[in-house]
Amino acid sequence: MTLVNLRRDPITAITADAVQTTSATYPCDALVVWTASAVIAVIGSRRRLTSVTWSLLKVW
Repeated sequence: MTLVNLRRDPITAITADAVQTTSATYPCDALVVWTASAVIAVIGSRRRLTSVTWSLLKVW
């Protein structure tokens, strides 16, 4: 995760990092993680760092 990405769009940078890590560790669950990250990205783009987004990030 680069600092530039984190400054530009923190949610996308965090979820992209989580997806890469999880996909490498658990290939079977990659689809679930991609779906969850897409949901987080949509929520984050509409409402920045809401309680819903934080609760989803805390699960990871």
